[in-house]
Amino acid sequence: EGYITNIAVLKKYRKKGIATSLLKELTEKEKNLSFITLEVRASNAAAIALYEKFNFKQEGVRKAFYSNPREDGLILTRR
Repeated sequence: EGYITNIAVLKKYRKKGIATSLLKELTEKEKNLSFITLEVRASNAAAIALYEKFNFKQEGVRKAFYSNPREDGLILTRR
């Protein structure tokens, strides 16, 4: 099992493929895991699109998981 707790790229470096490279490295090195899971803000369309590109699927919702602003967290998993 694998759990991704945080992937972040400074705003000035976004849209340069850095997050894609990080996620690619992570998922390639962890091929022997039964699954990898993470949480993402429901409004974070860019991150959700990236995770879907790597075959992560929504498997749940954590109601009001985030604060400032209060927001649901989507549980995404790649099996």
